Order: sequence, then structure tokens, then C-alpha cells
Amino acid sequence: VHWYTRTSGIWQTVYLEPRDKARITGFYNQTSISNGEVKYFAKLTPEAKGLKVKITSPEGAFEPGQETVGVIYGDSATGATRDYVAWPTIKVRQPQLWSPDSPKLYPVVIELVKDEQIVDRVETYFGLRQITAARAPGRDYKYVYLNDKPIYLAGALHQSFHPDGIYQYPNDAVMRSDYELCKKIGINFLRIHIKIPVPRELYWADKLGVMIMQDMPNVWNNTDQARKWYEEMLHGAVARDSNHPAIFSWVDFNETWGLDNPGPYDAERQQWVEKIYKLTQSLDPTRLVEDNSPCKYDHVVTDINSWHFYINDYAQAKKHIQEVVDKTYPGSTFNYIGGRKQDDAPLMNSEYGGISAGHGDQDISWCFKYLTNELRKHDKICGYIYTELSDIEWEHNGYVNYDRSPKEYGYDFWFPGFSLADINSPDFVVIDAPPMVELKDGQPREIPIKISHWSDKQAKALTLRWRVDWVDLDGVKWEGGKWETQPAVWKQYEVVNQPAIKVSAEAGMGSAVGALLVELVDGEVVLARNYVNLLVQRSLPAVQVMSKARFLRFRPGDFSAWQWQESQAAMPAAVNTEKVCIRGSGYIEYQIDTNIKNADELVGLYLTAELSAKAGDEKLDWPERKKDVDYPQTDVKKWPTDLRISINGVEVHRSTLPDDPADARGALSHHRQYYPGSYGFLVAVDVQDESTVKRIFDAAKDGVLTIRFEVPADAQNKGGLAIFGDSLGLYPVMPTLVVNSRNEMPPLPATFAPPPTAAVNRFVDRAKALLPTAESGGHAWRWTTDKPGNKWNQPDFDDGGWKTG
Repeated sequence: VHWYTRTSGIWQTVYLEPRDKARITGFYNQTSISNGEVKYFAKLTPEAKGLKVKITSPEGAFEPGQETVGVIYGDSATGATRDYVAWPTIKVRQPQLWSPDSPKLYPVVIELVKDEQIVDRVETYFGLRQITAARAPGRDYKYVYLNDKPIYLAGALHQSFHPDGIYQYPNDAVMRSDYELCKKIGINFLRIHIKIPVPRELYWADKLGVMIMQDMPNVWNNTDQARKWYEEMLHGAVARDSNHPAIFSWVDFNETWGLDNPGPYDAERQQWVEKIYKLTQSLDPTRLVEDNSPCKYDHVVTDINSWHFYINDYAQAKKHIQEVVDKTYPGSTFNYIGGRKQDDAPLMNSEYGGISAGHGDQDISWCFKYLTNELRKHDKICGYIYTELSDIEWEHNGYVNYDRSPKEYGYDFWFPGFSLADINSPDFVVIDAPPMVELKDGQPREIPIKISHWSDKQAKALTLRWRVDWVDLDGVKWEGGKWETQPAVWKQYEVVNQPAIKVSAEAGMGSAVGALLVELVDGEVVLARNYVNLLVQRSLPAVQVMSKARFLRFRPGDFSAWQWQESQAAMPAAVNTEKVCIRGSGYIEYQIDTNIKNADELVGLYLTAELSAKAGDEKLDWPERKKDVDYPQTDVKKWPTDLRISINGVEVHRSTLPDDPADARGALSHHRQYYPGSYGFLVAVDVQDESTVKRIFDAAKDGVLTIRFEVPADAQNKGGLAIFGDSLGLYPVMPTLVVNSRNEMPPLPATFAPPPTAAVNRFVDRAKALLPTAESGGHAWRWTTDKPGNKWNQPDFDDGGWKTG
């Protein structure tokens, strides 16, 4: 498949070592968590017949065990298919079970002994753990069990690619760091995707406590030769890796790859998949087996009823997940093919995300949080697999970048201390609301709250507490102060409704964006937390007088002139009423009518705006494959720009805007879905020198001030510029000029009708529309859904028979 960079040859580590003719060729173990007993099945060469296989514990965890090598026959009549084997058994004295929270491993030495001489020696380890699927207490559907208890599976897809080795890691430290990342962000398993990892990778999963759902590589064309190779690979993979306690499941196929090409996924191929499922079970009866991790709702027979989805829309995702839950029950034909029906296999999502493979280089912070929140709302769903642990080449949906450098999420701006680990926590506060809740005047909003409880924690004084923090129209962040509280109730392995939390827009409050912060606590110990953004948007007059100040507001799209180095077009690179983006160096100007003819009483000017740099391809990690929607998530790669602001030719400000960021801080941009997640930095220019104010107004004509935002041609950082309005970015702030007077400003006349903007001589007013816009009455179009006929795109074509609208 031409997906990522093509590779060939031997990519797994090759080991060469001298061995005796009498030697151990392989082994697997079966562990019992009830009594700590471990049975080893060792295979050896014919020359080992009659020798002793001895198992010892370097830690003294068990008494040594040994067994004489014997022979077993596949066919007792002919003696064919003989194997030379031994079955030594040991019993751990004080058994400690392996789990993600406590990944206890027992070192083991296996020796082949002849006359007290060691002929062959293998150093290995085992973990005591058990994987099953069963109904949780009081539930009528199954969950995945680890060591006789349900476990919530919070995982990620892991392709284990790396830019320095593609299929292979550059070194052991980098390999280990991927599994340390899992622990840091709170996930307890990985689905290693359509490749068999090097054993060292599985060692780190065992050692650090990261469970593994192991895919098999898939073929692309369904042929007899492909099937033969697949079955050989399956035997080899299970035989090599079945001793790793981290592996809890084998996945035979992914998304029907190689099953419907060429031709359909028909009954014969479904029967072959069922055969492979049963073969996998017979090779390893200690783990769960999934026939196919599906995106086409086409299970045949499986121990895990999983499904995939990629949706970047809250309402659609909410509806989709609810539909999957509703259609999942014994006897349902949903998610199965060929007339087959569901049993009570655990329901799990096995791939999801808002930014799928082809959706470009975008921020994932927003969609990951709300999608995971929706999944946690349903206790029938026993786990999820987010796509993915790291970016891979042109696929930009990882928790970290392809080179494993970190991404910034911005959650802690809204909720100090909040991180990915809170979203992936086994105990979770579900806020059953959109990611941005809009509040209206006089209309309190009840926010439903639920608690999903999957840990073993016990609480003595379980309490929900909450507060609301705001960022106001001045860009000031206000913390809500004292937490409000109410008693909470949880039940293990269930999602339990709590009393709703009521929020409202405070009386007299201006435009603001904020967050409802919710914590589940036991005393002062925080057990789980979550937040949802809030929005209060009130229109403000473009011209407003308040005491000694006149406020003059304008939109980013209200510019009067611009000149920019990197574009010869008639307009900036991107123009929205609420955001203007321009790259490189140059300037953009706004003419603001202050309606002040006498500046003698003026003592200051105050200008505020949300601004950022504007990168082109410079922040893309894989520029060879670009998308129009690209707007990379904030990370260690910064793109600064040097800003100069002048008013009527008088320089009033210089600074460096550090980046062109996009993450959860850009909540307004996510909410409006325009350059989602992008935001800027609040720039405040305070001119208090009266002589400077006089110079500015002396250069004014009829009280009109020209504000120039500029990235100078000689700047060190020519990183472009983005200007945000009050409905995009982070701050609910319109670019605003405040003129301050020594004395009270005369009030506006009662008959004064505020204009839509304080800006005049706008470029948009001088532009000529080729066709009337909707605002100016619109245009009558002719259209058809039928085949239009020849030369329909020529000027003289008769479209009189088409519809009009």
C-alpha cells in the first residue's frame, strides 16, 4: 500500500549466537493467578532427549523446577511430527499480579543440563496475569477483565514508526520513551497497528505496564499465496510473542484490508476469516481474539465487538456514538456481516478521532476532549483507542509530533493543572454538553453531570465542586473564587447521573469566554476533573462614550489599505470579518473616525487587539503533502514576528509576537470552526504622553486616525500577522481604540445612530462586486440537476428551461 514511506528488507533486529546441537528452541508459559503456578512448555532439538530442563528464580521467588526432555508424536502410528519437549512447573511463593498499575515481572533462568553441566541457557521473565471477558457486577453485558476485575481500556493506536528509522526505532531510549509517554498521559494500553513489533518494544510494555492489543500485518490482495503467507506469519508471531504479559489481545485483520480486494468480502472469505479467528484462539487460548477491527461494520466472529469512527463535529459524534450503543445487544445484526449476529462480546471503540489521516495538520486538543467525553458517557463502552500516539509523516493526529517532540494543548489555561491524563483517567467526570456552551441573557443553563467510575478507589466523602472562570472583553481572566459543592454518588463500573449544575451569564456582564470547572473530590483529594467552555456574546456599539473616554471599535476586515511583501493579490492571504491573515512583511492600515476636532483636552490613547504571527508552510511537519485546512497545533516549533504599531505616522509600539499558535486556548476559533484553535496574544498600547497624543492628532484630518500594524521589511522576524475580532481566537475582544480626555466627554446625541464600525474609508466599501451579494439583494441563478447538454458552459447556451432560484 502506498501509504507512508515505502520500506523493504530486514527491519527487525537479527541475533546471531553460537548454540549447541542440544538446545532450547522455544517455550511458552501458562500462568495461574489463583495459586501462582506457572507451567512451562519447552521445545528442544532431538539431541536434547533425556537431558534435564531446569527453571530457577534469581530472586528466590520460587523453588526450582525441572523436567526430563521427552518425545511426543503427532501421529502415534507412524511416528510423524515428533517434538522434543519438557513441562517443568514452578509455583511462586507470594504471588504478585502483573497489571498496568503494578507491572511485576519475575526473572527466570531456563537451563538445559547434561550431567550437571549447562548445555544451553535462556534468561527470561514472566508476569502473573489473566485476561478474560465477563459481565460486570449488576450489568447485562461483558467487559474485558484483567485478573478477575473489569478494566477500563484507555488506549491509543501505535504505528511505532519513527523518522530516524521509519519501521524501526533509532535506539532503545527512544523506544522506552514511547511507553513512558503512555504512563504520563494516562493511557493503559496501545494497539500496535498492522505490524509485529520488535521484542524489545514488547519488553518495555511488560516492564512499564502498558497493555498491548497486537495487530497482525495485513496483505492487500486476497490470493491463495497471500493466505499461505498470512497463516505462516500468524503461527510465528504468536509463538514468538505469547510470553509477553502485556499482550491481552490478537487482532487478525484491520478494516477488511486484503479481504475485499479484489472483489467483495463474500461468504467464502468470511468463512476463511472465521477459520483464522479459531486458529488464533487455538494457538493462544489465554487471550482475546478479534477477527477484524472494522470501519465497515463487518465482524464475522469476535471476542471484542469494536468499531471505528472519525468525526470532527460534536452533534454528529454524539448521535453516532448513541446509535452504536443503542444497536449493540445480543441478537443484533449491527456491526456484523453475512447475517451473523452479535453475542454479548464487550463493546469497545478501536479507532476514533476528529482529525483523520487525510484531514491535514490541525490541532487535536478540542476534538480529542469532547469525543472522549462522549465515549465516557456510556458504560456499555468498555474502552477506546484514540488515533494515535504520535504523528506519522503526513498524518497529524498524534498526542506528540512524529519526532516525539511535545504538542501544547492549552487545557491548563482554562483549568490550571488539567492535562491529557485527566481525560484518560479511569475515573471521569462527564459533562454532558457541547464543548462550548452559549449562555443567553436571563436564561440559566443546566449542565448535566455524570460520573464514570472504573478505578478501585474508595471514597469517604465524595463531593462534586465547581466554579466558573471568565476572560472578559478587556482580556482579563477572572477566577470564579469559592468553589460551590454538592454531594456526589458513584458506583464501580457504571456511569451515574448527578444533579445538574446551573450556570448563567451574570447581570451586566459584557462579552466573555470562560469555563465551567468541575472536580470530583474526596476531602481535598482530587479524584477526577473536567471542564467545558462557556460563551457570552453581547454586541457592543462601535462608538461609545463613557465618562472621560470614547471607545472606537472596528473589525479586522475593516482595513483601508494594505501592502504586503509575499502577495500581489488585491486582498490579504485570508480575510474574514473577524480575522485577517497576512504572511511575510508589510503593513495593514485602519482609518478610525474619532469625531474629535479639538485635541487640547486629550490626555491619552489606549489601543487593544488580539494579534499573532501568521505562518505559511514554515510550521508544517510534512510540507510535501499540504492541505488548505492546515493550521498546526502549538508545539516547540515557534514562528515569531516583529510588530510595529504607529498612529498617524507616530510609532507607539514595538514587540515580538512569539508564535502563530493553535490549541484549546483558541476556543472561539474552534467554536466558529474558522482556522480552528488559532488565537493570538493580547497587545495593549497605552499612550499617556500628552505631547505624543498632540502630535498624533495634529497629523489627523478631520479627527481621522490611521492605525498601522506593520511587520517591517528590515525586521529580524518577518513572520506575518493575524488580527482577530471578538468572535475568533482566545479573547472576546474587538480591536479597540480608546481616546481619553482630561474632562468629561460630551455624550453622544440621543438621535445618534452608531455605525457598524468606527472605521472609515474601508477597502470593502471601495471594492466592486461582480455579482450582487446577499446583503445587497442577491442574484437570481439558473440551475439544473439534470444532464445540461452540450456546450452548457458557453455564453450563448440557452438555459431557459432550467430552474431559477
